[in-house]
Amino acid sequence: MNAEELLKSVLAKDETVKWSAKPEPYSITNEENKKSTFMLWAVAAAALVILNVAYIAVCVIGDAVDFKIGVLIITVGVPVFMFVNPLRDEMHIAKQITAITNKRLLVYHKSGKVLSVSVEDIDEVKLEESTDAGRCHLRICSAAVIAPPGKLRSIAISGKLDKDDKCVGLIFYHIDAQEGARAYDVVNSLLSERSDDKTATVQ
Repeated sequence: MNAEELLKSVLAKDETVKWSAKPEPYSITNEENKKSTFMLWAVAAAALVILNVAYIAVCVIGDAVDFKIGVLIITVGVPVFMFVNPLRDEMHIAKQITAITNKRLLVYHKSGKVLSVSVEDIDEVKLEESTDAGRCHLRICSAAVIAPPGKLRSIAISGKLDKDDKCVGLIFYHIDAQEGARAYDVVNSLLSERSDDKTATVQ
C-alpha cells in the first residue's frame, strides 16, 4: 500500500493531498544527533553502574543473598531502555508519512497515529537545512520553530502539545531537500489563500 492509499483512511471527504513524502534515513550519530545521543548513552551507562552498585551494596550490608528480580529489572531495564531510545526514535520516524492537504499539515504513522495542525492555526513556518547534505526539516508553527535542535526528533514523533493535548507544532523531519522546498511552497500558497486576517511568519 502506497502513501496515498494509507493517507486516504485519515482524510475527510473534502480533504485532498497536495504534497506528501517520507522521511529519509538518518544516523543517530550524525552531526545533528550525536551530541544528544552520546549524552543519553553516557547517562544510561552511569545509571546502570550507580543503580546496580547501590543495589549490590544494600544486599551486602543487609546480608541479603537473594537478588530480587523485580529490582534488577528496574536497575538494568531502565538504563537499557534509555540506551536504545535513539534507535526507537529512528525506527518510529522511518514509519512516518508527512503530508499537506488543503486543510492541514499532518504526520501519519503506520500504526494509525496522526498528528496534525490546521492551516488556519499556522502562525509560523521555517525550512532549515539538516547537517546531512540534501536533507532538511520543515518546522510548523512557532512552538516547533523555537524548539532547540535536541528536541527535533521528539517533536517529529509526538508533536508539540499544549496543556489540553492539542497539537500546536509539527516537524517534518529529515526529508529530501527538494521535497522540502516543494512542501514549503505548498504551505505558503495555502497561507496566502486562507480566509482569516491572521498573518504567518515564513522563514
